[in-house]
Amino acid sequence: MDKRSVSFELDEDQVVAASRLAMGRRMPVRAGLIIPLALAVAAAGLWLSSQWQDRLLETLSYAVIAAGLALAIVYCFVAPWQARRHFRQLAAAQGETRFRWNEDGIVLSGEKGETRLGWGDFHCWMERERQLLLFQSLMFYNLVPKSALSDAQMGEIRSYLDAAGVRSY
Repeated sequence: MDKRSVSFELDEDQVVAASRLAMGRRMPVRAGLIIPLALAVAAAGLWLSSQWQDRLLETLSYAVIAAGLALAIVYCFVAPWQARRHFRQLAAAQGETRFRWNEDGIVLSGEKGETRLGWGDFHCWMERERQLLLFQSLMFYNLVPKSALSDAQMGEIRSYLDAAGVRSY
């Protein structure tokens, strides 16, 4: 394999982590901040409603608590369950994936086929400690585990994305 090519296999945990990153990118505020904030506001509302004998404020406070708990359930249980299920169903994600790149773009290939994308085809990209997400749209991304890439390779990919004007999150 040359210096512009790596191979990797994805697992469910990587897909769940990437799904959380992608979901968090679409939220105006991180779920980890929204949930405690909603519960704190609701607690304050309940305290005030008991002081002022205000039924509307009490009802609204319970609604905020319910919304915060619903968000926590979605973020902590439903979204990971869906990510794992979709990964198991997606035949193209199973097995070894080869990721190649050059100055023109990337090629992702596996047993089921091959995808070629120019750097300018990406909507945006995210890099975190363990993952590189290359977004083709707001909802569709390609996941590359950073453990498959050296620091030099990651730097080269970053420079191609920057040169193509693809924004980073």
